[in-house]
Amino acid sequence: MHTLSLHALSKISIVISSFFALSLAKSQCEICQDIVGDFNEGLQKTLKSNFGGGNTNWEENSLGKWKTSETRLVEIVEHHICTDNEKKCHMFYENHEESIEDWYFNVYKNEDSADSLKEHLCIQTSKACCPQGQYGKDCTDCPTSGGGICSSHGKCSGDGTRSGSGKCECDSGYSGELCEDCAEEYYEQLTGSIKVCLKCDVSCEDTCGGAGPKACDDCAEGYMWEDNSGCQDVDECDGEDNPCESNSATYCVNSAGSYTCEGHPLCSSCIGSKSTDCKDCIPGYEKTDSNETTSSCQDIDECSLKPELCDRVPGAICVNTEGSFDCKCKEENQRIEDGQCIDIVETAEETSTDSENEKHKETIENSNSEKGKNRKTKSKKSSKPKSKSGKDSGKPKIDIDAMVNESSKLPAGQKRKYRTLDTMTLCSATGLYLVLCLVFHAEFFKTSLVTIIYAVFIYLYSGQYA
Repeated sequence: MHTLSLHALSKISIVISSFFALSLAKSQCEICQDIVGDFNEGLQKTLKSNFGGGNTNWEENSLGKWKTSETRLVEIVEHHICTDNEKKCHMFYENHEESIEDWYFNVYKNEDSADSLKEHLCIQTSKACCPQGQYGKDCTDCPTSGGGICSSHGKCSGDGTRSGSGKCECDSGYSGELCEDCAEEYYEQLTGSIKVCLKCDVSCEDTCGGAGPKACDDCAEGYMWEDNSGCQDVDECDGEDNPCESNSATYCVNSAGSYTCEGHPLCSSCIGSKSTDCKDCIPGYEKTDSNETTSSCQDIDECSLKPELCDRVPGAICVNTEGSFDCKCKEENQRIEDGQCIDIVETAEETSTDSENEKHKETIENSNSEKGKNRKTKSKKSSKPKSKSGKDSGKPKIDIDAMVNESSKLPAGQKRKYRTLDTMTLCSATGLYLVLCLVFHAEFFKTSLVTIIYAVFIYLYSGQYA
C-alpha cells in the first residue's frame, strides 16, 4: 500500500494551492473595472480639494482648473489606484496610463461625471471588457427572446466580459435555453403582454395549471384531494391512529402537510405543550392542586416531607434540589465519606509531603533550566545530547529539519522518479483544469474540486510505481 511521504504531501499541497490561485485570479476585465471604481472614488474624494496655496482664484488662473489639474490626477493615482498593491493592477495601469490621462484631460473636462471612463478604458482602449449584452473574446451578442436578454428572466454567461459561454443562466422559476419556459413547481401567468412564472400552491406535487390548491395536477404528500376545494391538508393527529402514541410524554401537533410530536420536560404524559397540560409528572414533581386542568407540575420538597431522609449519615442535613434532594454535612469544612461526615483538614504528614513535593518540583525545574543553558553552549560541538555515562539518553528525537529536507536525501534515481511524477501530476491536472473551465464555464467550486480530487488520485496511483 502506498504511503504518503512528506515529499508527496508537499507536492500535492503545491498543486492544490496553484489551482486555487488560478481560480481566484482576477480577469483583465475585473481589474479594469476595479481601476475605474478606484478612479471614480478618487474623483469624489478630491472634488472639493484645491491646490492648497490659499488663493484658489489665482491658482486656477495660473495653473488651470483644479477639476482636470495634474496635481489632482497625481493625488488620485497615488492614494486611490491599486491600493491593495496587487501586481496585475499596477501592470494594467502602467500599460494604459496614457489612455487614462487622455480621458482625464480631454474627455472628463467636458463632463460632470466619470461614467464614460469604463467605456473609454475597459471597452474601447484596453478591450478588456465587452459592452453590456455581449460576451466572449469577439464580444458576441448575448441570446435574446421577447425583447430582452434571456427573455429578461436570466443572465447571459460572461455578459460584459471577454469570457463566458453566452448561455442563459435562468432566474428561479424559469427554464429553457432562453429562459422562456416555467420551471417545475411554477405556472405561467400573463401580466398584460409580459409572461411571468409563479410558484404553485404548497399543496401541489411538482406541477399545476394555475394558482391555488384546485389547480394542482397532483397533491403533495400530507395532502388529499377534495372535489370542492382541491388538495387539502390531512390532519394526522385527528383520528384513532395517533402517530405520537408510542411516546406518552408527547402529543401530536398538526402542521401543513405534516405533524410533530411535542411535549413538556416535566410531563411523563401530556395533552399539550404547557406544564398545565401534563396528565402525569416525571419523578420528583407533582401537581400543585386538585384541579387537573389548571395545576402545573412543581418540584417536590422531599426534605420537608421526610426530614429523616439523611438521618443515615450522622451530622448531615437534607437539601432539596430540582426534582430530587441531596445530603450534605452541616459543617462547611466536612464532607460525606463512608456514610459519615469527616473533616476536610490536611494532616501534618500530608502537609509535610506536599511541601517536600513542591521543593522537589522546584529543584527539577531549576535543574532542567541549567541543562537547557548547557545544551545551547555545547550545540556547536554536538547535536545529540548524551547521558552522564556517555550513552544516548534513549529518548526519541524528532528531527524536523530532516523531515522537511527528506527529498534532498533521496537517491538520485528516486529523485528522478519523483520529478517525473511531479511533472506528470502538474501537467495532467493543468490540462484537466483548462478543460473543466470550458465545461463548467469557469465556475470556481466545481472546477477546483474536481481538479484537486484528480491531482491527488493521479499522484497516489502513479506513486505506487515510482
